[in-house]
Amino acid sequence: MALVLTGAFACAQAPCPIITQHRVNEMAAALDQLHRSLVDDPHARMPGEPIEAYCLRMAGKLPKEAPAVWQKRQALWQRLIQSAARATKCLVMPVKPHITSAANLSQWASATTAAQGLEHDSRRLDALYRSEIAGGGRSIAAERAYAAGTASALIHASELLEALRAALP
Repeated sequence: MALVLTGAFACAQAPCPIITQHRVNEMAAALDQLHRSLVDDPHARMPGEPIEAYCLRMAGKLPKEAPAVWQKRQALWQRLIQSAARATKCLVMPVKPHITSAANLSQWASATTAAQGLEHDSRRLDALYRSEIAGGGRSIAAERAYAAGTASALIHASELLEALRAALP
């Protein structure tokens, strides 16, 4: 079964493909990779630590961390967030599923809202990264803004992943 996109929306340079369960699975995999890479794999999140506090702590220089290592870590985070936003860009516009139950339509509406938030966060982080982080700039205000944006992106990605897992094409 496939989803039909409403409106004329372009994903990158080409029109969005019809969204199949396979495409939904690909988007979910990109979101899952983002979460695993930033939160689960580093094993740096303290038990019970809110995502916002984790991102704020990780956006700063860790104890004994060289500036080059910090900058490389921030570049990785930026690439992963951009990749997840690109993978889910087609969901920024509402989709019309074949299964039109109220519960399913609600899941797709939640997916659209979360995808819009992730896209916004990605653009904002990209601008901040290019202007402050990539050049080695490390103002406290830039670190906090980057951390807040990263936390927001992770939250939107988690919400989107949850909606995609529950939505039916």
